[in-house]
Amino acid sequence: MFYVRPSLLFAKTWVFSLSISFQLVSDLQWLTIPIIFLSTLFLFGLIELAEQIENPFGNDAFDADLNKFCVDIWIDTKFIIDGTAEIKRFCDEKLNEIKEFEEEKSRKLNEIKN
Repeated sequence: MFYVRPSLLFAKTWVFSLSISFQLVSDLQWLTIPIIFLSTLFLFGLIELAEQIENPFGNDAFDADLNKFCVDIWIDTKFIIDGTAEIKRFCDEKLNEIKEFEEEKSRKLNEIKN
């Protein structure tokens, strides 16, 4: 791939961190070192995060598995197409569970109030 942009961001971050430290030293004195350290750490972390987000479906260790996403979408689509009766039954069961939970919650709230 092209490494011009990440290299440029890396160089800009170093130049920024070094130049701002000379500007802040008169105001912050000894606090300049930890503040510059933390801000530089934050900026480099942001650069690394941007590189990961820029191409999430590559072959690196932290990349998302596009094949798994496609298989999951295929399974869900097939489930929706083939089993509409099963989906209705499943949704009805979940709605009944939610209704029972809400009734139990309101009953317990009434007991606490009384």
